[in-house]
Amino acid sequence: MTTYRCPYCRHTFGPELHAECPRCHKTMYVPDTVHRLSFRERKKLHDRIAREADRQRMQMSSTPDGRSMRRPVFVLALALVLAIVGGSLLGKARSVKPQPKPQPKPNPVLLAVEELRIYKAALEEFRQDCRRYPTTAEGLPALIRDPGVSRWRRPYVNIVKPDPWRRRYLYEFSNGVFSVRSLGPDGLKDTGDDLCVDNAEPTPEPVPAPAPAAAPAEHGPAVP
Repeated sequence: MTTYRCPYCRHTFGPELHAECPRCHKTMYVPDTVHRLSFRERKKLHDRIAREADRQRMQMSSTPDGRSMRRPVFVLALALVLAIVGGSLLGKARSVKPQPKPQPKPNPVLLAVEELRIYKAALEEFRQDCRRYPTTAEGLPALIRDPGVSRWRRPYVNIVKPDPWRRRYLYEFSNGVFSVRSLGPDGLKDTGDDLCVDNAEPTPEPVPAPAPAAAPAEHGPAVP
């Protein structure tokens, strides 16, 4: 009995030769003269068909299917591409600096109070060195520039700057009492939002020492 073999799946079947393999259902080339050929001719024809099938399988294996992906060359090329892409992404990630979180704005009232305390402490140090407070005309700049006082030794503050509302602090000195004032948010003097520091007690003026009392005159004994 004559048998036939599928050039794709190598399935053997017969005695009838069909154009479609009953196992893999692939179409085969069946010449019209296959039934009239001798055994040797049919064998040659089958071998030629087998070689053609092998060639087609080689072409199909070069396509990007699951079998080609398991080849070492393909795996190595894929690993190289992934390494290059990963390195570039890592370099970009390192080059991007994290954005700093925005710092909350300080409360301008609390900031003004703190600056007023600094000015008050600096004025007290000025008085300890110079034996007096700056006059109204000298103002706060006397804390950073020598107003011409012999005992002035150093800047008592680094800078004299406006208050948080971009207005200058008002300094006044009268009768031994100084005051440093901020006009507050509204910028108006003598209103409820003004901020002010001063020396709690006026600086006492030196009082001359009292003259010693005269000793009482000595009297002799009474003469009867």
